[in-house]
Amino acid sequence: FTQLFMPAVPLPERDGDATYWLAMGKELGSMAGRAQGHGIQLGYHNHHWELKLKDGNKTALDLLFEGAGAVEGAAKLTWQADVAWLVRGAADPAVLLNRYSSRVVSAHAKDLAPSGEKLDEDGWADVGSGVLNWHELSQVCKQAGAKWLVSEHDKPNDPTRFANVSYKFLSSL
Repeated sequence: FTQLFMPAVPLPERDGDATYWLAMGKELGSMAGRAQGHGIQLGYHNHHWELKLKDGNKTALDLLFEGAGAVEGAAKLTWQADVAWLVRGAADPAVLLNRYSSRVVSAHAKDLAPSGEKLDEDGWADVGSGVLNWHELSQVCKQAGAKWLVSEHDKPNDPTRFANVSYKFLSSL
């Protein structure tokens, strides 16, 4: 393997202030430098809580990447963008993917069910069967630098169905 992603910060730390997110970015930036020495790109995987404003108009994600960039000589902290979590966080995925395109190496292809549907699956849908326009979003991800679209569903009630439906859809793009 050549890529490793931090999946999330611990639950009690998700509401950390700006100082926390800058420090986390610095720590991850330093770790990215050490990982690069072993041929591994270290990256971060987002959710919706990283889109909360922490310092004026800066989100936790902005501060995380700012902190990572402040580490002298460190490798660039990469980003595995989870597009559906960006949408759940009320962000425009194209805007963020373009802003941080130098960090994007892969993206989670995940879909959202129409409002009020699939509540037993926390409102997630099989890729291509939800409300997100993956025909467009796949191109946005690719243009931002994603080399992989990784299908994901946080709570499928039938993992085999999810894998088959998502694979069929993504293969058609």
